[in-house]
Formats: sequence, structure tokens, C-alpha cells
Amino acid sequence: MKRLRLIVLSLLMVAYGMPVSAVTEVTPDTFILPNAVAGETYNANIASTLQSTYHLRLESDARAAVFRWAMAGGEIPPGLMVRPNGAIVGVPRVARTEPYLFQVRVLDISLPRSEPLKLNCTILVSSPRVRLAHISMPRLVGDGADEAAGISASSQLTLKSITTENKPSQPEGEINQPEVARPVTRTNLSSNEVYASMLREKSEAKKASVPDDQPTCDSDHAPLPSGTGTTFSIDARDGNTSRDRQFERKEKVSVIIDNQNPYLYTYKFTSEKKVIEETAPSTFFSFLGGVVGDYAAGTAGDAAGKAKAQDLASGQIPTGPYRFLDTQAIRAVRIGAQNCGAYENTYKALISDVDAALDHSRTIAAGLKQLSADNKQRSDKYDTFIKTLHNGRATSGELYCASKSLTEVPDKGAAPAAIETAQDAITQLNTSAEAFKIRIDALQEAYPDCADMVVLNLVRHAADGLIGDAAKYDKGLKKIAADLKTMNDLEESVAATLRDPRKFRTIVELGNYPRTTEVSLGLTRTAIQPVDGKDAKAEELVKPDDTTLKFGHAPFFSISGGVVFSPLDKFEFDRIQGFERDRQGNLVLVDGKPNLTTVVGRKEGSSSRITPMILLNGRVHDKVGPIDGIHVSLGITAKNDNKGTDIEYLVGPSLSFLEDNLYFTFGGYAGRQQKLGGGLFEGFAVPATVSELPIEKNYRWNFGFALSYRIPVNKK
Repeated sequence: MKRLRLIVLSLLMVAYGMPVSAVTEVTPDTFILPNAVAGETYNANIASTLQSTYHLRLESDARAAVFRWAMAGGEIPPGLMVRPNGAIVGVPRVARTEPYLFQVRVLDISLPRSEPLKLNCTILVSSPRVRLAHISMPRLVGDGADEAAGISASSQLTLKSITTENKPSQPEGEINQPEVARPVTRTNLSSNEVYASMLREKSEAKKASVPDDQPTCDSDHAPLPSGTGTTFSIDARDGNTSRDRQFERKEKVSVIIDNQNPYLYTYKFTSEKKVIEETAPSTFFSFLGGVVGDYAAGTAGDAAGKAKAQDLASGQIPTGPYRFLDTQAIRAVRIGAQNCGAYENTYKALISDVDAALDHSRTIAAGLKQLSADNKQRSDKYDTFIKTLHNGRATSGELYCASKSLTEVPDKGAAPAAIETAQDAITQLNTSAEAFKIRIDALQEAYPDCADMVVLNLVRHAADGLIGDAAKYDKGLKKIAADLKTMNDLEESVAATLRDPRKFRTIVELGNYPRTTEVSLGLTRTAIQPVDGKDAKAEELVKPDDTTLKFGHAPFFSISGGVVFSPLDKFEFDRIQGFERDRQGNLVLVDGKPNLTTVVGRKEGSSSRITPMILLNGRVHDKVGPIDGIHVSLGITAKNDNKGTDIEYLVGPSLSFLEDNLYFTFGGYAGRQQKLGGGLFEGFAVPATVSELPIEKNYRWNFGFALSYRIPVNKK
């Protein structure tokens, strides 16, 4: 009974085309990657391991896509990294008994809304040890495991079980090699057989596995020019610049013009230097008095060039040679024809050759379809990257990587040799058709009594149809050749751009000036593609008047205006109505009552002083962190009271900000305060004979600080 069940199960599996191993295959929750050894180079491809170990591959319904892998979480062995192509590379540093558990995700970047597939993986890192190992001989044919890391995706990525029947096992860590197609010997073949063999070779070459474990381009770490030391950035997409524009005189600054798109714009950068005179203290006194041209406009060819070639009739590839009627054959028909038996033989030979030519026509049609499909496959691959090249918001790294990927597309379109062979086949078809018409005329002339004019006219009509087909094929082949040239020109232009990374990011070195210098920067861009048939106008992204870098902190002396504050008391003495007091402040009584009379008192008073101030600032030190400069400042203000106007001062250090425009000054504030003289005191009864009080003014020191803004009195 057990044997019977096994037989039935085997029959069911054969009936449904399912291998025995597929019955027990279950997708695991965690995938074990090849073990690593601490201190030794490690290189494992996740997709290859899924196929060779678990018989799984990435599957989707999309026609073309690009898979990209990345870390999603967990703990990967220190020293290893996940590359975008699914390869885990590096040198693990730390060995341990428990495997490292981490999670990776794979995403189809050709579909913006695709959902990532996350996989749990483990790697065991062991300590180095001495061991015996088998010597494996080199293998010429791989198992195609790298195909799982190739291009095939949809919006929902899945893993599908695959069979490995009739495939040799692959030693762990061995790199797959694509199967090499054996060349076809074309000696003694007709042109039609040569053409057919070329089609077979191209079909077999497409089936060969192409490994995808080469490092991919990382847009965040593209090999673009980079500045040294201090940098000042200009974004060529919108003209945004760095905020810090104050530097030291001897400081070297790299101006980085980033995110340039050479496929959409041409750029022009300008810099104008101007030495700033370092003025003397007299400043204070003077104050008091932006190639790809047409090829970047779209993908290879127009929409018609992308579409399939004309819908030509398909057919099987014949193997027989063609027979042609030369002048001797025609003469033999004319001279040797004596009866209808000879006519029948000649007629049958003609019909056989016409049938062969019709097969030849169908072969050419199938070949042109294949050549057009080859072009379209290359053009479709280009479309993915050209979208980035036409994106005005793409970064320089993204533009570089898209350019690099475009030049590395493995599909090269229709083979030039195949185009040349197809042209020979079309010429041969046209020649054969013309020869058929000559042979029909010869038959009619040699056998007027035997010839069936209805049938011969049908044959003539077929010959005319072949001539028309040849003309149609020639037109289609020229379109295929033109599309191929367009794509080749596109690749060559992008490759030329790629050879000069400065077209994506330009570095201009400034600084190290002997004297204080201002550099005005400007950047314009001009669209390559004309607008409404007219040349595009230059667009000013960075205006020189708005973007000036200053090297040094001249002038040494500057003037600023602002407000000063000091807690120094402010008051005025005058005659007021009040109660008389003695020196101790006690009320003086007259008839037992306080004496209300004219006394000395404070007419106005305040516990602080806030007043406008002009400051002369002398620089003593240049930039320190966020501080643009340190200065010694002298501030002057005027205070008015009932005894006249007095000059008051603020002396102390100042800190400048906002490119030496905003000053914060603190120090000693010297202000005048009133003082009663002549022995007077507050509350003293002033006699009616005294017209003016004896009041003195003396300077008093207290703390003060000022906030001021530079006044542009120097010539720019």
C-alpha cells in the first residue's frame, strides 16, 4: 500500500510538472548566509544564496525593473556592509559563537510606489583556524544563481521556489560565470543561412546568465570633486547659498557649485575681487562730517522609434540556398525548349525558387522584428535613467550615477553585423524577384503554346510583391539603423560628460589674500533646449550684489549707532514746593506744624539711563567661533538736563556678529550727575533772594552696555 501511494504521488507530480523536492519546500523565516571568518575578506550575494541554498528567487510581473538592497535593522557583523546590488562584502572584525541576526530589504526603484520585501538573515563569524580544504577546479559554466539579482520586478516583490534539475551543484563562495556561447562556423553557408545563424547566436547569448554582483553607484558617495578646508556652497538648482560669508584673510575657501545638470542647462560662474582699504581713526571724524543637445530631449528615437517596427509577417527560418537565373540559363530556355515537358521542368524550378524567396522574405521580416526589439529593449533601459537626467531637482550624485548606469547598460541594441547581413539579404531578395520576372518572360517567349498565362501572371504578381516587400524592409532597416545611431550618439555624449565630473559639481578656490578682500559671486544658467523656437535667456541664480564673501575684517575702525543702557542714577535738583527738612532729613516744625515752603528737591529722577549712542570700534582680533571679531569701542552720547547738555561715554570691548554689522559693547559708563553745592541739601528752605541754586556736575562711573549696528561710511 505504501508503495502504491508513492507511485500515485509521483504520477501526480509528473502530471503537474512539479519536482519531488518542491513538495516539502517551505519558505523559512530566517535565511542562513555563508559563514564568515574574522579578519578574512567576505563576499556573499543574498540573491545567489536564496537560489542555490533555498531554491528561491525574486519574482514579479513587471517587464523591467532594478532591485536595490539595503539594511533594514538588526545587527550585521562589524566590518560588513550591504551593497545596493545585494552583495554583503567587507572584512568581519569580531567573531562569536552565536550568529549575527539582521534584516535586509529589497526594493524595485524603477517603480516609485513599490513595496519593499524584508528578509531575516544570519551570518556566523568564527575565529581563524588552520584546516584542510579541497582544491576545486575552475568551472566554465555557472548555475545562473546571479540571475536572481537581475532585473525583473513588479510593485509587489515575492520569492518564488525554483527547480535546479540538471544543474550541477556549486561550491560555496564560488562566483558564477556566464555560459559562453560556442561560435558558429559560417564557412560555406549561404547569406540566408548566415543571417539565420546570427539570429540564433543572439538568442542564445540573451539566455546566458549575466552576474549582477558588481558594485553599484552610490549617489551619496559619487566620485565628484570635493572642496578642501572651509567650503561655501551654491546650489545650482535654485541658487541657495551658505549663510557664513565672513572668513579670515589667509583662509582658503572652496566655493562648491553643486547639483549642476549639464543635460538641461549651461552655467556661467563669475567672481569679482576688490581690495578693501583699511582706514585710520579719521574714519570717526569723517563720519561726523550653467551635452547633450538634441539627444537629451528624449529617449533614443521618437515615439515611433520606440514602438515596434512595422507589423511584418513572421515565418520559419529556411535553410536552403537560393537559385538565380543567369543569362546562360535564359539562353538554354530559349534554345533548348522543344516540348511542353521541358516547359514543365523549367516552370517547377521557377516555382521552387519563388517559394524559397517567399520563405526568405518571412525570414527577413522575423529578423527585422528581432532587431527592432533589440533596439527597444535598450531604449527602455535608457528611459529609466533619462528620467533622472531630465529631472531639474536631481542632485549631482544622482545625475552622476544615472549617467554611469546609462553607459553601462549591457543591451547594445541591434548588432551592426546583423544590420549589414540583413541589408545583404534584402538586396538578395530584390535581385531574386527581378530575376523571376525575367524568367517568366523567357518562359512565355520560349513556350508560347505551353505557357499558362494565368498562372505565370500570378507568379509575376508574387515577384512584384517580393519587390515591394524588399522596399518596405529596406525602409524599416534604415529606421532601425538610425535608432541605433541615435542611441550610440546618446551613450557617447553621456560618456563624454561622465569623463568630466566637474560638469556636475564645480569647485572654485578662493582666499589666502594678503589684504582684506571682498569677492562678489554670480551664477547664471541657460536652458539648452530652445523655448518656443527661440534661444533661451540666461537665468540669474546668484546675483553678485547679493552674494559677497569677505576675507578679513577691514576696516580696522568702524562706526556704529545704537542704544546704550546703564544703571547709573539720573536726577535733577531745583526749587520745588515741599516741607522743610534739616540735614538729617527730619521735618522742621513751625508752630508745631511742618513748614511748607520753597525747598531744594529733585525735580526729576531715574534709576537707569537709556540713550542713543554713536560708537567708534577698533578691531583687535578676528573671527572666534560664532563671533566675527573682537573690538575696543568708545561710545559717545549726550544727556540734557535743566543745567544744560553733557557728553557721556561708554568704554569697553565689543563683539561683532552678522558679518561685522551688529556690535554688542559692554564696559564702563561715565555719566554726569548733579550735586548740590554751597552747603545746600535736599529739603533746605531756599530764601526768596536766591535766584539760582549752586549745583555742580561730576562724572560718575557705572556699568553699561550698548547694542549698535554698523553705519556704512566706507566706500564699497
